[in-house]
Amino acid sequence: MFGTSSNRLAPVVILLFAADLPATAQLQDGDLVQACRNACSGCNGSSCCDTCRKNCIRSLGDDLSCTAGGSTNLIAYLPNLDLAEAYINLTNDGANGSPRLGPGFGDAVGNLCANVYALSPDEQLISCCSCLVTPNALVNLGAGRDLTSKTLTGLRPTSIVVRVLGALAGGDGTGTACTNSAATITAATARDGIGIIGWATAIHNGPPVSAAYHVTETPLRSATLNDADVASLAGRCASILGNGSGYGVCRSCAAGALGASKVQ
Repeated sequence: MFGTSSNRLAPVVILLFAADLPATAQLQDGDLVQACRNACSGCNGSSCCDTCRKNCIRSLGDDLSCTAGGSTNLIAYLPNLDLAEAYINLTNDGANGSPRLGPGFGDAVGNLCANVYALSPDEQLISCCSCLVTPNALVNLGAGRDLTSKTLTGLRPTSIVVRVLGALAGGDGTGTACTNSAATITAATARDGIGIIGWATAIHNGPPVSAAYHVTETPLRSATLNDADVASLAGRCASILGNGSGYGVCRSCAAGALGASKVQ
């Protein structure tokens, strides 16, 4: 909600947090999903949005479509992988804090595990892996280089769905490794893993009159977090790690961000 005076002051954003809801609506009951959405509907800043999102997710398991702030459940599709490489670029927006004096001094704070799952168009999980994303760091994964280079099935699909689930490294953000995190994550730990932001680059066909392909970059979409879905991804990933003999384990993230590139 915005308010202005006759003196034409700058717009004022009124922030409504979960604690401002009536005592009878403290986000404990599944029937309050809509109330939670309504409380956050006016959010347009990371502080407001992150607070609303975190409270709603923890209490109701409902992942809001806020206009700002990182997510805990991201999804994208990557097409035309037979023609060009595509990339997923990820960062940690600091929603869980960051070292006061920078990453080289003091204890780790706000570290997240980006748990990545690549699925073929017929829903099969073909690879999974995890990588550490520290606050404000920037990492990337290549579809061909990392996600489909050694799939569980041995096949390299020309298009994939990529899922990214966030989790606090070490359980509280102080961890410095994400070993097996993609196989052990639960919906409960994912709900605390808010703060991952991502973008995907890919190529698409041009207009019908042109044979050219064009590079696009789009934000990863925030998706509703579902307990059974998280359990399915984690369980299938655990099976890959335990029985795939190294196949289906995607390479971890590389530092920096990359754009789409043509296959030579």
